[in-house]
Amino acid sequence: ETILRENEDDNFEKAVLIALKIIELLIETDRLFDAQFNYENNIPVIDIIKSFTNLVEANFIQERTVTFYADKLNLHPNYLNALIKKHTGKTAKESIQNRLLLEIKYLLHSPNLPIKAISNDLGFNDPNYFSTFFKRFEKLSPKEYRSTLI
Repeated sequence: ETILRENEDDNFEKAVLIALKIIELLIETDRLFDAQFNYENNIPVIDIIKSFTNLVEANFIQERTVTFYADKLNLHPNYLNALIKKHTGKTAKESIQNRLLLEIKYLLHSPNLPIKAISNDLGFNDPNYFSTFFKRFEKLSPKEYRSTLI
């Protein structure tokens, strides 16, 4: 109402005052949003994050899409992504990829396990894509990474 009144009047620097009121409105909206997703006040959010983490742990080898996990949690993928990002600092996709990378690194520590077998065991149909995926995050090929462990 204040913005509308200010806009109707022909006061000095009305545009500045309107801009300030809009900024005030945005700050209040941000505060309401933060209060909605506060850990202490929103236990369901914690439950969603725990459920997501458990689902990733159980399914990261076969399922790597945010849509799969969002469907399992009866959430929209964008909402799940925003929720995970807000509370962990990483997107849902990054969380899934990080879990996969952790498993790859763990398996690469076993020198008797061929890299192609690791690739197949983790659901990569193409060993080249496996290598590309790993190199994108670690800046080393799986073979180079393994050689740093010896």
